[in-house]
Amino acid sequence: MSIFSAIVDRVKNALVISAANQVEVDLSRRHAEQKAELHRQAKAYDAEGLSELAAELREKAAALDVARPLAAVQPGTGYVLGDDGRLALTASAEPAKALPPAAEPEAAKPKKKAKATE
Repeated sequence: MSIFSAIVDRVKNALVISAANQVEVDLSRRHAEQKAELHRQAKAYDAEGLSELAAELREKAAALDVARPLAAVQPGTGYVLGDDGRLALTASAEPAKALPPAAEPEAAKPKKKAKATE
């Protein structure tokens, strides 16, 4: 049975390598499509005279990095992550800062009774 197990292991390894390669190809293709779409949109904004927005989109396209897909959102995660990049609850003994409470919708607020006028 050891020969059969060795063959099965080799086939499994080949399938895993093939799947990983396909994922890498798909990610690279998606990355290129995202950058191209940002550049197309920037060109459209230039044509409309919105050059400031076009420049902003071009900067975002240049900042996209397939090796670091979350680089653009990392600055916004400071309230959740500690200095070492781990969740703040596990990075130190202190709990993470709470997010500010959301505003209550008008329908959820209790209605104040109007004072009776005489």
